[in-house]
Amino acid sequence: DHGYGSTLLYDGLGSWTDHAVPPAPHNWTGEFDDYDQWFASVLPGEDPKATLDGEGDGDGWNGWHGKPYVYDEFYHPTAWVGRSAVSFIDTYNSTEAGQAGKPYFLKVSFHRPHSPYDPPARLLNETLKRTLPDMVVSTDGWDTKFRGLAGDPPGCGPSDPN
Repeated sequence: DHGYGSTLLYDGLGSWTDHAVPPAPHNWTGEFDDYDQWFASVLPGEDPKATLDGEGDGDGWNGWHGKPYVYDEFYHPTAWVGRSAVSFIDTYNSTEAGQAGKPYFLKVSFHRPHSPYDPPARLLNETLKRTLPDMVVSTDGWDTKFRGLAGDPPGCGPSDPN
């Protein structure tokens, strides 16, 4: 129980290969955490990682590619974490929970922004409408170390040729 009175976890790793119907097109597994269980209960048979399956090297989960989340924003992990925190606050002091008047410590950790880069379309579209400043490129060679191999987009980091 991690020493906490209660824990809800979205670890960002997932175990969807074992639970998706049809099977997810990736072969990695993680724990079937609280978010994964919720997602499976509200969208049975869907893959929460579907936004970036097949992107880049085939595993968009841990890459630099990005595109809008394929499901409604309601199902995005960030929305689930936020709603879960608000629900805890709203119900904690209820007499039904037996916690009336007791203090609590609430730690809320949002996995994003982190790969996969799958923001809700509403947020991505809003960002694209803005004028962003030009990219700053090193003039002292520092960025050469992180440029990657020929054919890689600038700044994506070293590639593994294997």
